This record gives sequence, structure tokens and C-alpha cells, in this order.
Amino acid sequence: MMDTQIVAVIENDANKPETKSILTETGMRHGRLTVVRRNALGNVVLRCDCGETVRLSPNQVMDGKHYQCESCNSWDRKTPAHRIIGPSAYSSFKSRAWGAKDRCENPNHSSYGDYGGRNVRFMFDSAEDYVNCLVPHIMVYGPDGDVDRIDNSGSYEPSNIRLASKKTNSRNRRTTILVHGVPLGEVLENLGFSYAEFPSEYQRVSEKVRYAISSGRNVDDSFVEHCIKNVKEVPVRHRGPDVKKREPVMVGELRLSSFLASIGFGRNTAIHHNTRAYLSNLKKSGSPVCPESVREYVYRYATRKGIQACH
Repeated sequence: MMDTQIVAVIENDANKPETKSILTETGMRHGRLTVVRRNALGNVVLRCDCGETVRLSPNQVMDGKHYQCESCNSWDRKTPAHRIIGPSAYSSFKSRAWGAKDRCENPNHSSYGDYGGRNVRFMFDSAEDYVNCLVPHIMVYGPDGDVDRIDNSGSYEPSNIRLASKKTNSRNRRTTILVHGVPLGEVLENLGFSYAEFPSEYQRVSEKVRYAISSGRNVDDSFVEHCIKNVKEVPVRHRGPDVKKREPVMVGELRLSSFLASIGFGRNTAIHHNTRAYLSNLKKSGSPVCPESVREYVYRYATRKGIQACH
């Protein structure tokens, strides 16, 4: 092993008064900081290139660890996306990322069944990657849009998310009524029929179109136009104060809606209305309502119309 020999000792003169005097002299630069003066307490007052003032002790100036103000340090620690869209928008979209991840991966989340339960996955490695993917959209549309999955059954991944208006997002849902692939709201808008102008009529048209689709009818723009004309001509009949509330339709011990849900047809409006009419006729004729016979009737009607049960 080779012996080590000390040839010379180089003294550190950083703490010498003359060195300290030079480094704290007015006009001396330390990175982005410029010495302005010494205050009454002996601290060194420096001004950052951004305009902010910093006060340091002479020893802090000497250690060479301070080269800019805290605001500039904070800026340097931010990601490029954070700098581009600003702290408020960055925080908002990062929070949305965690929300999306939770809906997809946490079985205890109230919306897990609509996301993780349908095999919708959060495909980003981190919330930062999620925000970075949306930065170009935010720069174009602003931070007020909704994050929308283009394919509603697809996952949260770069090719399937976009920033959309609330109107566009509301029309891209599983419950959206589609007329030949076009959202009903868009069809009505193209026909000059808006919810803001005709709220109650708009709701009635939506119900008519939904019922027609669930009944297996072919619904096109002309059918929608006919519905609009019909609801404008036929006024809404309001329940008078003396009219008794209609009694619930019962099948055995269950309400009709609960009974239909138990056999897989709870969400089909056409079957609900048709079965209600069937039960009304039974009641008028004095025939007993047997759950088994009602079940058979529903299955026959569904088979005839080509409607599948959803269990």
C-alpha cells in the first residue's frame, strides 16, 4: 500500500474578514442575487433579478448556497405543466386525476361500479402524467372544460381523454339518447329546439323518443320533428287540487317497477307502460292479478319485441 505524504496545506480563506468584505460588497453578484447594502443589523440586503428583496447574514452569503430568492426557488421546483397552466389549474386537474384513479381502483368508492366495475382503468403512471397529457387541450380550450373519455367504455389513457365543454360531456354518456348515433340534444339543437326556450316540451320530446327507441321503433329526424310538433300543439295537463293521487300498481306485494326490476326489465319504459295497461285491463274485468301470469305476459311481450332482459 502506497504511503500518503502531505505536501502542503492550503488554507481556506473564505472566512477571512477581507474575503467576507469583498463578497458582501455592494454590487457583488451571487447567482441571480445582487448585493444592495448592509442594514442596521449587519445583514446583507440583496435584490433578486425578479425584483424580490432577500436579507441574509454574512455567513449565509459566504456559504454559497443562496443564489436566488425563495419565489424563484419555488418556480424552479415546479414541473413544466405547472408553469404553463398556472398553480390553480394544475392543482384542479391533479385533483381530478386522483378522483379518476380512485373511481377506477377503489372498490369502496361510490362510483366504482360505473368505472372500475366496468373495467375502466386509470392507465397513467402518475397524476402528473395525466395533467401533462391534458396541457395542450388546456392551452387551447382553457381550464374550465370537463375531462371527457372519448369512448365512454374505454379507460383513462392518452388516446382516450380530451377536454370538452359541459354540453359535449353531458352528451357522451351511457344514458344519452342516440338518434342514428347522434345525441338527441344535438338533433334537437339542429332543429332549433332548445331546453332553455322550451324546458317542459323538451322533456316530453325526450321521453317520447326514449319510449319509441325502447319499443323497437325506427327513430329518425322526421320522427323527432313530429314529436316536437305534437308537444307544441298539445298543452301539458296539470293535476288539479281535487284530483286524487294515482295509487301505485301492485303485483303481489311488489310495486310494478320493483317487480319488473326483479325479472330484468326494470329500465324498459315500453314494457312498464304495456304491463301497466295489461294490469289495468285485468282490474277492469275483475280478474285476479297473479305474479306468475304477469311474468309470463312480460316475457311474451319482450320476445315479440326482441327486448333482452338485463340481470
